[in-house]
Amino acid sequence: MELKEKYLYHKLLLFSSLLLFLFPAAQVSGPLFTDLFLIIMSCLFLLICRHDNQFCLFKSSYLKIFIFFWIYINLTSFFSDSFFLSIKSTLPYFRFCLFSVAVCYILMNSKNCVKYFYISIFVTLSIVVFDGYFQFFTGKNIFGFSQPRPDRLGGLFFDELILGSYIQKILPIFITLFVISKNIINKYYILLFIALAYLLVFLSGERASFILLSFYLILITPFFFRI
Repeated sequence: MELKEKYLYHKLLLFSSLLLFLFPAAQVSGPLFTDLFLIIMSCLFLLICRHDNQFCLFKSSYLKIFIFFWIYINLTSFFSDSFFLSIKSTLPYFRFCLFSVAVCYILMNSKNCVKYFYISIFVTLSIVVFDGYFQFFTGKNIFGFSQPRPDRLGGLFFDELILGSYIQKILPIFITLFVISKNIINKYYILLFIALAYLLVFLSGERASFILLSFYLILITPFFFRI
């Protein structure tokens, strides 16, 4: 019975890891697969906790602060003019807490998971950045769809116009994994890639994303020089 439990635990952890590797690509595809992967990973994490007796993770200070925040935003929904509309977004918000703890657990307990997650983000970002520049120079993305506005780039997000926002959110995760995962990809290639991604955010026309990413890169620069 113990061997069977151990086998099930490793299967759950492996499947959760695969979903994590596919998560950056799922975000490009749209909210359907993003939310689906998020919910499945959260449920699998609860099963892993049951088999591995890891419920102590729920005693962390981070989780307590998040639960307090979650209760607070749900209480504010009761005073909203549109109660059902407000509670619809605040009540399921707890899934992000489970997801973040699940990702942390997977990265710590799955062998070489950080390395493969880093590579999966790099591959996804490379495709997104390549498509963004392809649309900038040709006026169409790799699927032949024209850019929705002459002053904005949609790339693989088509008419959603969140290309710059996507890069601005996922590039810091990539850079963090780059700092942690040494010598997987040549440092100078990565720096060139970061510069190209940063320039594409500017070309996308999303000013808020460009300012936020600029601020982040200023803060992260000392880590590249080991300061």
